[in-house]
Amino acid sequence: MSIAEYFSEIKSALILSPAVKSYSVEDELVKEFEGFLRVRAVLLNGDILEIFVYATFDKELQVQKYRFHWQDINGKLKKRWDNAPHHRELPTFPYHMHDTKGVFKHEFIDIFRILKIIEGELQVN
Repeated sequence: MSIAEYFSEIKSALILSPAVKSYSVEDELVKEFEGFLRVRAVLLNGDILEIFVYATFDKELQVQKYRFHWQDINGKLKKRWDNAPHHRELPTFPYHMHDTKGVFKHEFIDIFRILKIIEGELQVN
């Protein structure tokens, strides 16, 4: 799968998700061997989901960096999943999740699983 195809799948998932009211592509760059996508999605309840994915391609697609930041309508953090190289104390370094109680270990996650989590928490299907 190419980077352009992967980014297209992300946009399709946002369109098809019952939890997403609308979204806008804030920035996108697609080259042959690397690219990034930055999206702002408005959820049905007014919450915001900020999406950032940086991917490379060398025989196969690799997501190098990601950040999925979910906040409520007032801008308060609900959850953020990312792989920024901090929190070396966590066994899943660099993968982790932030919420209102702190920072926790978390395995690699992609936007498709994030949307399913949000759909479950908002109880939409």
